[in-house]
Amino acid sequence: MKIAVSGSYSTGKTTSTIALSLLTGIEMIHARTMREILPVVFPGKRLEECNPGEIVELIFTRLQERIEEETKHSGEYVSDGSFMQEWAYCAPRVKYGMNPSERQIVALWKKHTAPAQWKTFRETMEVYGVMVRQRLNQYDLFIHLPIEFPLTADGHRPVNERFRSMCDRLLRNTYMELALPVYEVKGSIQERLESAIRYLQLSPKMDVREAIVISKQIVKERFNSIKLET
Repeated sequence: MKIAVSGSYSTGKTTSTIALSLLTGIEMIHARTMREILPVVFPGKRLEECNPGEIVELIFTRLQERIEEETKHSGEYVSDGSFMQEWAYCAPRVKYGMNPSERQIVALWKKHTAPAQWKTFRETMEVYGVMVRQRLNQYDLFIHLPIEFPLTADGHRPVNERFRSMCDRLLRNTYMELALPVYEVKGSIQERLESAIRYLQLSPKMDVREAIVISKQIVKERFNSIKLET
């Protein structure tokens, strides 16, 4: 089974994906996030400082890595996100700007001063959306993580509650539009994982709490490595 763990910002995707992989024994695949790619592609630059062209470069760098990872695993896998993830994070920026947390008057001014660049960005997101929809049927199941936890103020994600709710709606609307197989899990991370295991009808290979501890440590180490690079 090919499973994609999906959700908006700060819903626990990576922690849940690692833990689910440990619990099921199904191999996890992970493409570097945009904030992991950023210090490599654009050293010293913050995500909110990127222009539309740079955001597109980050998106397609991650897309290439995701394709490579998923191609390597022709059998079962648990994926941290899906081809839909970057599109759902970036398509709304056509309307709200690269930094959704800044004042809208500032975002509008930036768009006004670079109309050609923003036109290209809008058209690219439209084409990317079509391409994304064509690939989503390769997943057997989407496990959707709703917004139930506070937005993590880590300094790497220039978003706010309104914007991440918009991303969540875009994901949900796409599930419905394409009639994708999706199962939503709610509650604490432990409750979500227990719900997913029951739904998958699998016997856990370790204690759920132990899997969560291990996954949180892995995420912490990964995040610390990003901070060191930036």
